[in-house]
Amino acid sequence: IQDKLLIHSLNDCCVFFKLEPKDNAQTDVLHKLGLEAYMTTPLDPASMLDISTWTLENCTPLEPKDLPNAFLQRLWLLRQDARSPCCQPLHDTLNNNKSPEEMLNGSEGENQCVINPLDLVTAVFMSANTFLQQEITMRMAQCQFAVPLVLPNLDPEEPSNFLLWPLRAVMSQWKSHSPDNSGRVQEGGLAKTCMPVVSCVKLGHCSISKSKVLNRVLSGLRSDSETFLHRGMDGGQLPRRLSNGLVEVGWSLPIGDIIKDIFSVPVAITNLRGDASTHDKCLSLLCQASSAVVVFCGDLREKDKQCLAFCKDTASKLILVDLSDTERNENRVVGFIGDNLADDMELSKGLVLPGGGLSEEELANKLCDTLKNLLQDKLKLVTLEAAAKLAMEIGLNVDEGSVCKKAMATVEEMLKGLDEGPPVDTELQDSEQQSEIEQESQQSTEKNIEPPPQQEDDLESIHEPEVLELNVASNETEIQGEEIIANKVCLEEQISQPNSEDNQSCHSEYEENGTLNCQENQSHEPEQTIAEPDSASPVASCSQPFEPDPSSLGLEHFLREMGLIFELTHISPGSGSHNVLRLPSLAADLLLYGIPLELMDGDAANIPIHWLSCVFAELKHRLPQEQCRTRVLTNLGVHHARNAEVLSALFGVKFPEGRKRSTRGVYMVALCLPYNLRQDMECDFLLLIDVEGLCSVPIDSKRNALIHDNEMATVAAGLSDVLMQNISLHASSEFETHFTVIANALLRIKESGSMPICQLLLQDEGINSLLQASQLRRVSEMLQTETRHGETTCTNCVKGPWSNLSLSEPVDTQYSNAVLKLKVNLFGALKNCAAKSKPSGLPEFTRRLSCIQIKLKMHYLTQYLKKYNGIVGQLTLHRDVDRIHLT
Repeated sequence: IQDKLLIHSLNDCCVFFKLEPKDNAQTDVLHKLGLEAYMTTPLDPASMLDISTWTLENCTPLEPKDLPNAFLQRLWLLRQDARSPCCQPLHDTLNNNKSPEEMLNGSEGENQCVINPLDLVTAVFMSANTFLQQEITMRMAQCQFAVPLVLPNLDPEEPSNFLLWPLRAVMSQWKSHSPDNSGRVQEGGLAKTCMPVVSCVKLGHCSISKSKVLNRVLSGLRSDSETFLHRGMDGGQLPRRLSNGLVEVGWSLPIGDIIKDIFSVPVAITNLRGDASTHDKCLSLLCQASSAVVVFCGDLREKDKQCLAFCKDTASKLILVDLSDTERNENRVVGFIGDNLADDMELSKGLVLPGGGLSEEELANKLCDTLKNLLQDKLKLVTLEAAAKLAMEIGLNVDEGSVCKKAMATVEEMLKGLDEGPPVDTELQDSEQQSEIEQESQQSTEKNIEPPPQQEDDLESIHEPEVLELNVASNETEIQGEEIIANKVCLEEQISQPNSEDNQSCHSEYEENGTLNCQENQSHEPEQTIAEPDSASPVASCSQPFEPDPSSLGLEHFLREMGLIFELTHISPGSGSHNVLRLPSLAADLLLYGIPLELMDGDAANIPIHWLSCVFAELKHRLPQEQCRTRVLTNLGVHHARNAEVLSALFGVKFPEGRKRSTRGVYMVALCLPYNLRQDMECDFLLLIDVEGLCSVPIDSKRNALIHDNEMATVAAGLSDVLMQNISLHASSEFETHFTVIANALLRIKESGSMPICQLLLQDEGINSLLQASQLRRVSEMLQTETRHGETTCTNCVKGPWSNLSLSEPVDTQYSNAVLKLKVNLFGALKNCAAKSKPSGLPEFTRRLSCIQIKLKMHYLTQYLKKYNGIVGQLTLHRDVDRIHLT
C-alpha cells in the first residue's frame, strides 16, 4: 500500500480520456495547470488525503500548477474564494513576512489571475473520476456554487458528457408555499425531484452579463450570491478556452419565508456557456428537457434565425430577452423577423423582455417577475435523472458507465423483496439476533477470555482471542476498488429510498414533439417530510431534524449482519459454509477502501470480538510489519451532534449518519499518515472512531438504553489517545443525561490507569453550550490531574454546515479558519501522545478492546455512583458562578 493511499485508487471508473488527446487549446490548459498526468488516470477520492486531509493551513498558490490543489483544498473548507484563479508571485511571498494568524487566514498580496475561473473548474472536473466528481459537486452545492451538468469533451469533435452520477448525492431540504405542503419541510435528492427547470442560453454578443442577471434572480434581496461565475469576478475577463459548451445548474430552494424566498417552489436554473448556435446538442437537450427556455438575444447574425425557430418549436415555454443594439446593428433580430418580435415569434408580449438600456438588476427583476407568473400557470415538472435519458438519445455521453451500471444491477438484484411486506424494525431484529448469539457464547467467553481478578487491569495478560485460519487464496478475495465504491454508493442510494419509483409525484413521458414531460400523480409528497414546526414562530430556516426511523435500512446493517454470521460460525463451527470464512478478508478490503468497521453494536451492546480479531488479523497481513503503529482519535457526542458530518468535514471520511436512521454503534476508519506526520506522531495509522446514536433512545421507552449508552461511551473513550467531546447545538434540555454518560465513561477509563487527552468542540457560542463545555472541561482536567497527565483541555468553536440541511443557507464565513484551528489542536494533541505513551499495534488494539469488553461485564454503574456524585458536587459549586459570568 502506498503511503499516500489507504483507500485504493479507483482507476478507469468513468474515464473520459481513454486515449491520449490531440494537442489543442484545450489540452494546453490542462498542461498549464499540471493536470496532464490525469488525462488517462483520473484523480480519485483517495487523492484528497494528500490535498486536504493533512493540510493545516490555507496555502496560497504560487503558480498555475498550484491552482487545482488550491481549488480542492478551499472547496473542502467550503470557502467562497475556492474558484479563484489568482496566484501570488513568488517574490511577493518571499518579501511578505506573515504572522501565523495571517498564514491561517490565507491573506495575500498582489495577485495575478492566470486563467478564467470557469476553465479551472472545468479542468478539475475533467481530471477527476466519477466518485471524486460527486464529492466536489456536493461541496460546491453547499457553497451555493453552480455545478456542472454537461461537461465539454476535451476533444471538441467528441460529444459532451452529461454528469448524472455526481448530482445523485446532492440533497437538500426546502419548504414550499403551496397550501398542500404548508408548514412541512421536505427533503429529497435534487436529481430525482420533480421541479421546474429554467434553462438560459445566449445568441449573439450581449453587452449585459447573462450570469450576473441569473445571480440576481437567484439571490433576490441578498446581493452577495455568486452562484454563476461571470466576467466581473477575478479572472472572468480572460477568454474561456476549455469551458465553452459547459452547462451548469443552480437551485433556488424556498425556506418558507415569503419575504426572503424568490420562488414559492424549488426551481433549477441551468446556464449554457458560450454562444448557443455553436452547441447544437446542448441547445437541443435544454429545449426538450426544460420547463422554460430563456434566450438572451444580442446582436444576431442571419444564421441565428434557425436557432430561434428551433427553440420556439421544441421549448415548452420560451422567453426572449432582446439585448440588441438598435442604433448600430442593422441585422438585429427584429431586422429579419419583423418589426414586432412578439407577433413574429407568436409569443405573448409578456414573454419578450426588452433589455436595452436596463441595468442587470432591473433586467433580473423583470425576468424574475416573468418566471413567477409562469410558475402560477403550472410549468411542467422535470427531473435531471430523466433528462439524462434524453441526453443519451440526443447523442451525449452519460457518465454512468459500465462499472456504475453493473453496480446498480447488482444492488437491485440484492434488494429484491425488501419493499414487500410490512416494515421491519432493523434495530429490534439485530438486537434479538445478537442476544441469542451472546447467550450461546456466554459460557465459552467466561471460560476462555476472562482474566483472574488480580490481573484485570494488565492489558498484556489478556490473550488475543482465537483467530480462525482463513485458507482463502488472495486472488479469490481481491476486489477492484472501483467496484467496491460503486456498489457502496448505489446501495446507499437505493436503500435510502427503497420505494423511490412509487413515491415520485410525477412520471416521465415523451410528448409527440419529443420533449420530456413529468405529469403529476395523485401523490404530492415524493420527498420525505418532517413534522410541522410551531406555526406561531417566525420561519428563519427550513432545516429541521428528522426523527430516526427504526425501520430505515442502511449499509451498516448489511455489514453488521456479516459480523453476526461469522460470530455464529465461531460458536457453532459446522453451521457455516466455506464462504463465511471469507468475510473477514472482505471486511479488511472494505476497511482499506475507507468503509467503516463496526466495533460495537449499540442497539444490543455487543462487541463481536472474534469477528473483529479475524478482521484485524487480515488487515495486519496486508500491511508491512514496520507500518502497524497506530494512534486513536475519537469523536464522542450525542446523536444530534452530527458526529459523522464533523469527522467528514475534518478528514473527508464517511461514517454512517444517524440523522435519519436509528444507527447506534461505535465505528472505526483507518487512515494512513504521510511521512512528515509519521515522524511527529510516531505512528503510521490514525484510527478514527465515531460514536453514532448515543442517547438517541428515550430512557423511559427502553429499560437498557442508559446502560447501552454508557457502554458505548466507555468503549469509545477507552480506545482513545485523543477524545474530542462534541457538544450538540440542541442538547441543552438533555444535558444532565448526556453529561452523566460521558463523565461515567471517563471515570471507568481513569480507573484502568489510562486517560485520553480531551478536546472540546462547540457548535455555537450560546450560553447553554458554553456551560456544558465548562463542566466537561472541569471533569476532564480533574481526571487528568489524578492520572498525572496534566494536559490542557482545548475548546474549539466550529459553526459547521452540518446543521444547514438546506442549500439555501450560507456557510458561516469563519468556518474554514475554525476547522483548520481545530485540526491544528487535534494534531498537536496527537503529537503530545508520543511523549506520553508508545503507539500500539493492531494486536494491542484488539487486546485492549477485549479487556474493555470484559470490564463492561464485570462492573456496573453503581460502582462509580459515589465517585460520580463527588464530581457532580464539585461541579455544582461552579455552575451558578459560570452562568453569572457568561451572562
